[in-house]
Parts: sequence; structure tokens; C-alpha cells
Amino acid sequence: MPKLSVGLILIGVLIGLLLALLAVWADYESTMYGFPRRAATSFPGLSCPVFIGKNENSIVSIKVSNSTKQNLSPSVRSEISTPLVSDAKLDYVKLAPSKQVTVQRSIGPENIDLGRFIFVYTLVYSAYPMPSQESTCGVFVLPVNGNGFLILMLGTSASVLLMSIGLFFLYRNGLAARRSRSLVFMVIVTVITMIFAFLGWWSYAIIMLVVLILMLVISFGALFRY
Repeated sequence: MPKLSVGLILIGVLIGLLLALLAVWADYESTMYGFPRRAATSFPGLSCPVFIGKNENSIVSIKVSNSTKQNLSPSVRSEISTPLVSDAKLDYVKLAPSKQVTVQRSIGPENIDLGRFIFVYTLVYSAYPMPSQESTCGVFVLPVNGNGFLILMLGTSASVLLMSIGLFFLYRNGLAARRSRSLVFMVIVTVITMIFAFLGWWSYAIIMLVVLILMLVISFGALFRY
């Protein structure tokens, strides 16, 4: 039973690791894709799907907020990858104080580039006193026709469920706390890594991925020790 418990935990960690790696890979590639750099300030309102099926259509959301005490009318430029020239669009929005406007763009198979990605770039032009802001995100295209969000939820649920069951059986069988502590910490790191990766915080997720991979390599021998 201890070996089975550790095996369940490691399988759950590997699933979480794979999901996070694919999400981070897409976001990192978006920063290297070749979109122009026009602003020094990062834009926090760009939201992309983590995964998308190869024949699926989905939505990218661009949420522009006005945190000032005056009316603003910024322009919002969005560019989406295609195999040829990026699909660019310019939207004009009006924002009352403390209000938010959401601009949406559709993405689908026609936006796939480099074989497995869809990339999005957004630039919110300055509207005094708000400076120009920009951001990118990447969507990993799964090699299936299914719903990317559903696959993400199923994969995440499987990862968390397997890790939870493994920990439950470890503690039920009274495994020494010293031996189980590293496994508990690895589960926590896995969950945090997935959260960072799915939120698009890829720079933080990369740090957690490095820690997780090192822990996984060190702890893999647990299957044969218990």
C-alpha cells in the first residue's frame, strides 16, 4: 500500500507538471513570437484560454479598467497570430471613472501558427493619466477535436484527485512523518505551479517548475524505498 500511495501521488504530480509545462510553453513562446513592443507597462487585463482543441473556436477577453477619477477614451489594439500576417483590430472604448469595459476577440483553427500555438498581443494606448500598456498570451493547441477547457478541468481534477487519494492512504497507514513530508510539500508545489501557469504568470511558474522537477527527480526513488 505505501508504494501504491506514493505511485498515485507521483502520477498526479506528473499530470500537473505536464499541464503546467504546456501552459507555460505557450505563454513563453508568445513573448518571443515577434509582436512589436510599444509600451513599457504591462497590461493585466488580457485573458486567453489555456488550451484549445485543434478545430475549436474560443474567445479572448481584454478587460480595460479606469482607476482614475476622470473619463477616459483609450484605443485598444489586438493582434492574433495566423500562418501569414497577424489579424489586427483597433477598438475604441469609453470608460467612466472606476468602470471596466471588456473587448472580445474570437480565435480558432485559422489562428494556429508554429503548428501548435495561438498567440495574442494587446496594446492599450495611453489616455492621460493612464500610460500605454501591452501584454501577450499564448494558447496551446491540443492534438484533439475536444473542448480545451473541459480537457484542462479533467486533467487538473485527475491530478488533484490522485494526489489527494495517495496522501490519504499514506496517512491512514501511518507512514513516518519525515518520509511523507517531502511528498506533501511536492503536492503543494504542484498545485501552486498549476495555479501560476493557468493564470498566465509564466515567469513565476517557471521557477516553480524547476523546483518541482528537482523534487520529482529526488523523490522518484520513494516508490522503491517504502
